[in-house]
Amino acid sequence: MASNPEHAHRPAAYWFWSHVADADESARQLEQLAAAGFGTVLIQPRRSFPLELYLTEEYLRAYRGAVRAAARAGLSVGVYDEYCWISGHGGGRTVRGADHLRERHLFWSTSNPTAPRTTTISRIHSEWIDGLGGAEREWLYDGGERRFDQWRVVALLAHPRHSGVASARATAAAPLDLTAWAVCRADAAGATVTLAADAPLPDGWLVSAYISARCASSRLINYLDARAAERFVEVVYEPYARALSGLLGDPVEYFAFDHPYAGFYDWRERDGLIGNSLMWLEDSSWLHGLAPGGLGRLLWDVVHNAGEDGRRARCEFFAAYSELGITSFFGTLARWTQAHGVGLTGHEYLPFVGGWGLDDGFPAVDARVNFGLDHFAIDTHRTRTLVDAANFTAQLSPCFGASVARAHGREGAVVEQYAARASGHYAAGYWELSAEQLRMQALRLELLGAHQFLLHAFSQSDGEPWNGALLSNPRFDFPPAINFEPWFHQLREVSDELETIAGFLAGGAQVRDIAIVYPLHTIWADGASAPHARLVGEWAELLARAGVGFDLVDDRALAQAEPVAGPALRIGRHRYSTIILAGVAMLPSDGSVEPLARFAATGGLVLGCPPLAGPLRAVLSQPALGSVPASVPEQIMRRSGGMALSSPGVGTLWSWQGRDAHGLRVVLLNDAAHARSVELGWPGSSVAFALLLEPGDARALNIRPALALERGWTLSACGGEGVPVDPSVGWERQGFATFAGAGLYRASFDLDWPGLDDPAYSHRLTLPEVHSTAGARLNGQELGTTTSRPHRFAIPDGLLRPSGNVLELEVRNSAANRYYAGSPFQTELQPSGLTAPPVITSVRRHPDARKRG
Repeated sequence: MASNPEHAHRPAAYWFWSHVADADESARQLEQLAAAGFGTVLIQPRRSFPLELYLTEEYLRAYRGAVRAAARAGLSVGVYDEYCWISGHGGGRTVRGADHLRERHLFWSTSNPTAPRTTTISRIHSEWIDGLGGAEREWLYDGGERRFDQWRVVALLAHPRHSGVASARATAAAPLDLTAWAVCRADAAGATVTLAADAPLPDGWLVSAYISARCASSRLINYLDARAAERFVEVVYEPYARALSGLLGDPVEYFAFDHPYAGFYDWRERDGLIGNSLMWLEDSSWLHGLAPGGLGRLLWDVVHNAGEDGRRARCEFFAAYSELGITSFFGTLARWTQAHGVGLTGHEYLPFVGGWGLDDGFPAVDARVNFGLDHFAIDTHRTRTLVDAANFTAQLSPCFGASVARAHGREGAVVEQYAARASGHYAAGYWELSAEQLRMQALRLELLGAHQFLLHAFSQSDGEPWNGALLSNPRFDFPPAINFEPWFHQLREVSDELETIAGFLAGGAQVRDIAIVYPLHTIWADGASAPHARLVGEWAELLARAGVGFDLVDDRALAQAEPVAGPALRIGRHRYSTIILAGVAMLPSDGSVEPLARFAATGGLVLGCPPLAGPLRAVLSQPALGSVPASVPEQIMRRSGGMALSSPGVGTLWSWQGRDAHGLRVVLLNDAAHARSVELGWPGSSVAFALLLEPGDARALNIRPALALERGWTLSACGGEGVPVDPSVGWERQGFATFAGAGLYRASFDLDWPGLDDPAYSHRLTLPEVHSTAGARLNGQELGTTTSRPHRFAIPDGLLRPSGNVLELEVRNSAANRYYAGSPFQTELQPSGLTAPPVITSVRRHPDARKRG
């Protein structure tokens, strides 16, 4: 796959199409996008675009022309693979003439004591889809109406009557399979299942029916069926490939999917532990290995069993369910793109978008039913990781995206930014956006893990003022359309700064010494309402706001983890000094515990917040924390491999630290409403770099490892010969107990820092502990004197050299040791001279990328 490194960190944008563009319009708008500093464009036909024109010859000719115009404007291109969104339906083309590929779902219902032999499915709805109103139903359903057919009774189980959620553990008798006696009557709106009169239903028992149906009018596909993905490739990807012949790879770098999901249906009679319908295949052979007691008993455990057996069954079910969906859909797309020399990216449904908690984004949806929340497995099929972010606040998405990418050998994620309106309908967006809000959000996302900012969106049209329709009027289709903001033509300086910062971040590997375990099996077992969702988010936000780098790691990776020297725990390609278990109440396997136990036994730090699986409590380094602490624990800070940062004040100072071949890279962003003084120091040293950041200021620094001059020192007193001394011990303890006056320290040293003559670097000499005044001379040039802390000296450009540097320090103590010597008034010797080695530091401050008048 061709890749344009020049564009890798420049902002990208969706280009919303509402009509087939002519050549002049495309060229003009793409030149505007390039002039604003963007590097990549993805064409997305929106609801305002006539569906009947999607993927026609007219559309594809215009699309090819637009891609060529993008190349002339110096832009890279990604192919957005859907009409509007919900990748897979191809604007309805995937299921046209292939009704068997339409979405199919499993519903369930339990009878009641007054009619114990009858269960009903009715009033099927989708808060997710219906919340967008008629516009979305019109492109997702034939005729804009939802109709179901092909109702099948998958299983029907009888069980004793109980209160609340059915639980096999709560009853002495196991459920009884009565599927053979089930009779189903159905129509387009729902179904009723009745137990035949001769069925052996014990007195006082109820029945739970599990019923599948196809949505006969839906244009959405069955993601569990690989044939649906193959058909999607045939009717969408192949036409693009033919239209873009000769352009795949360069300038077209990748195809991008968006939010593939089916239904998220709810219904009036839903009960049990799963909040939405499950995607379903008529052929359930993929589940036979999980159902030794029969398919009905498996479904009972998955949907209704709140006991430990049910929790384990849900984990096994969702592991198989998500693997089938991921392989069938994403695996198919990945094979095609690889064969055609382009990459694959895009984002799945992300329930944490817009917040820090794992379920903060869409709490009304049970995300387990959509590829099982297995983000790490989905990413194995991508060539670059993409997540989305809602509104203009810090959130988990970029952290999660960067962690998933890192697990697969990549650094950083693409983060799509969109706006949802806080009042009124969320699709009406945020025309109030300012350039400063955009800049600050993009920088926040970059420091949290984004290596490219993808804006939602740049638009062909700003719509009609008289039309208040959501989505179908571009004016109210998740605005703002950035090119219609009055300040758009001044956006170049923001784009340049984002490219500079993102490129700087990419030049170093972030210091991430902490792993927060992503509790996938806990989510599968217990759902979104369990404590893990909140606890993971609180830990992530705490660390992120403190500038402490972390990764979310797949809970399955624990079984292959290996303790190494440090102490550290190697998980995949990376080492961690601290492991955080936030509400990990279910483990993938017994093998997950043993590496953690060995890590803790060697001094590794394992912290946990309950509820925790029983075996995990024994491996904690300290008793379980009752809640997430208000500040980062000192044990974590002591183990951090970066610099300590101090910046008193209200508001967040975002920071990022990464290592490169020459030292440390640091980026700081003042997100407070007031100026912030910042000090950075190496652990165990009082040496610090001091900065003042105005509100909104961003600074990028290269910091070389501090050179502590610990050896080779001599000290001359009263003009005598120099004698060897230790600079960490005062001269009063090295043979000069009564000397008071000017002591001359002298040492020679070499420097292996590359680019010593680079004027962009500033060098400094710091004397951490001096008693009590000092003057400094380097290579024969006076640096000045100091009488109080901090004892720092700026080193002029060009003065340091690779070898043969000579540093002389004239230190003057107090007169106490001379005049109190031998008298009854001397209680102890006063410290004199140096009591800590001098340190030389080197920092490169990158100029502010913003243009300032």
